[in-house]
Amino acid sequence: MFSEIYSEQQSSVDWYIRTSLSGSGSDHESLEWKILKCDQARNLSTKRGDTRDYQFYLYGLPEFDTYDLKCVMRSSNPTKAPEVLNFRAIIVA
Repeated sequence: MFSEIYSEQQSSVDWYIRTSLSGSGSDHESLEWKILKCDQARNLSTKRGDTRDYQFYLYGLPEFDTYDLKCVMRSSNPTKAPEVLNFRAIIVA
């Protein structure tokens, strides 16, 4: 998954995924969220409008046909909250 993010030193963005196979009989809503990995710190913006593209990934997911994505944005300074401008998901089971 790719995401264009504005996020300065005091903030960060994480993405999570929850997957299930519809025929498995499990309640999708009660399944655990798994954090997607990103090889870069998500606080590299230097000024407002300085967005960066980040790649998020997770290997070894079991087969699935249903998924949810969750974005979690953090900031220790409310005046410098991160922004997610867009995301593109290419998900292969």
